[in-house]
Amino acid sequence: MYIVAFILAVSAGMFYSAATDGLWANPLCVYGGVFCDHPSWLAAGAAIALLWGVFVRV
Repeated sequence: MYIVAFILAVSAGMFYSAATDGLWANPLCVYGGVFCDHPSWLAAGAAIALLWGVFVRV
């Protein structure tokens, strides 16, 4: 679950930076427009995955 949390956190960062500006932002926001509008959804998923990983570890 830690790997999933890491992947979701990196994805949230990519979509956040693509939403602000960048040359590579257009293709990324075409295919993931919802996540460009709301990158916090991916960050919330990363937090939930991290908490789940901690919960399962105990």
